[in-house]
Amino acid sequence: MLRKSRGKIHLSFDIWTSPNGYALAGIVSHFVDDGYQARAILLSIREINGEHSGENVGQTVVDLIREFQLESALGAFVLDNAGNNDTAIRYILDEAELHDTHEEEHCRLRCLGHIINLAAQDFIFGQNSEKWLREHAAIEDNADIEELQRSWISQGVIGHIQNLISLIRSSPQRRPVFAKCDTTRTEGSVPCCTGVDSPCTVLYRCTSVRCRHRRVTP
Repeated sequence: MLRKSRGKIHLSFDIWTSPNGYALAGIVSHFVDDGYQARAILLSIREINGEHSGENVGQTVVDLIREFQLESALGAFVLDNAGNNDTAIRYILDEAELHDTHEEEHCRLRCLGHIINLAAQDFIFGQNSEKWLREHAAIEDNADIEELQRSWISQGVIGHIQNLISLIRSSPQRRPVFAKCDTTRTEGSVPCCTGVDSPCTVLYRCTSVRCRHRRVTP
């Protein structure tokens, strides 16, 4: 499929931790095929051993580039704004000897989705949202339920809703009781606020429930 590309093959990659504790790098190719259709194909999911340094991540991508023989076809790299990604791109260009055809400032593209996510985090959690998220993650690791609830409460309305979600989800008895209150859900869907992660979706559905109950309240 990659050999059918009508132009350059662009790569995006990111690292996340799996539920069972493995650090994994997903590497995706983006190109236009011989039928002039835009394609996005997952090339590999590879375990990252050691630190998530730019050099370590970069070597994983270089290995894939060589495996698929993509050196002459490479275009741009689409990544989030993490500093180690800047280092990774420099490492890739050095190791794959691409400096003659690629300039770092031109081939290192920023992920729009990540930029929007950062802006949304600041909007929802306020300034220094990354600092709060790091501190909150540390509390989650300690499994201190009361401290976790206090951390959420510090975030105002969205925090109180999150605590309510956790309360509902933690009990098989509360779920059906709440489901009777949620007139916004369609048959077969998850009850409002008990199966979604997006704060925007949570707020929208909770507001919908509140408005519907206000209309039927004498």
